[in-house]
Amino acid sequence: MPEQTTPKQRRSFFTQHQGGVPYAAIAQAAHVSLECVRHWCRRLRKGGTEKTVYQRKPCGLLHTFPWLVRYVLLRLRLQHPRWGPSRLRFHLSQRPSLHGCLPCPASIGSYLHQWERFRRPPRLRSLVTRPNAPTQVHQR
Repeated sequence: MPEQTTPKQRRSFFTQHQGGVPYAAIAQAAHVSLECVRHWCRRLRKGGTEKTVYQRKPCGLLHTFPWLVRYVLLRLRLQHPRWGPSRLRFHLSQRPSLHGCLPCPASIGSYLHQWERFRRPPRLRSLVTRPNAPTQVHQR
């Protein structure tokens, strides 16, 4: 895999092409592909930057929301352990600092479910012993 071009090289591609040098000659002199030179010249002509910009989407539960939403959500749940996601969302919407886009109750439930203490306790199943099998007709 060829090395990545530097911003200085990209700017020189553009200035050379503005001076009348064809893409092929610039690419051959810089030991890069013709498509690379064409890409950066067109990008700079349109007013873009010569820097490579990688955009990575935030990952994790509720990471598209401000940190304050997650913080207030955890504080409310710790103060009121029996409140469910719908009631928590309602109280989030009552706070003036959090007006705007709020997570749906399902997202709030998923966010809280990642911690053991916020999960529902498992149901206790009673151990029912079955009586002996009937030996006669109509016997219970």
